[in-house]
Amino acid sequence: MPSMSHLAERLTVPIAYSMPDTPLKEVTVTGIVRKHINRYVVWTDDRHQYTLSAIMPYAAVSPDHDSGKYAVFVGKRVRASRLLDGSTLWNAHLEAV
Repeated sequence: MPSMSHLAERLTVPIAYSMPDTPLKEVTVTGIVRKHINRYVVWTDDRHQYTLSAIMPYAAVSPDHDSGKYAVFVGKRVRASRLLDGSTLWNAHLEAV
């Protein structure tokens, strides 16, 4: 019979998460929310596209976790704010404008 420590090693699952390559900065952008394939994005007036994420980059869950809360904003003009790493608004907060 295998030892308990041996079983624990076999049952250990690494938690995978990614940290952004660029530093996070607090931003606010205004644009239209669209659903693109399986993700929500905001298109700004100056034609930049930012992916909306409901989590922080270090959260140990799927990147699209809780992103369904953005569905009510599809096609609407919003002010989106929170932390930007260059292409993703992490923990994005939306308000209609």
